[in-house]
Amino acid sequence: MLSVGTLDELKGRFSVNDDIEIALSHDAGNWQGLRAVPGVLGLEAAGRGILLLHLQPGADVDFTSNEVLTRLIGTGNRVRSFHPHAPSLDQLYLKFVGEGAVP
Repeated sequence: MLSVGTLDELKGRFSVNDDIEIALSHDAGNWQGLRAVPGVLGLEAAGRGILLLHLQPGADVDFTSNEVLTRLIGTGNRVRSFHPHAPSLDQLYLKFVGEGAVP
């Protein structure tokens, strides 16, 4: 059995804060254009009224987040929540094992 530290230490070893979950209370259906925002790697529907925004490595998170929110609201969407998407312990484990990390 390997000791990899605490969950926060494991998160710190990998780029895990590069996704943002957005919950919309009103989806105007016009968010596909957000892929053109600088710093956005991808965007996907993750459920009814839920978007998962993938940021490019090294992106300016503050600029990209602000631009995405501004465009969402400006195009008639209503945002209920906007927060970093925390990976599950399973996702972290698979990333850890998949990258062949050694302590």
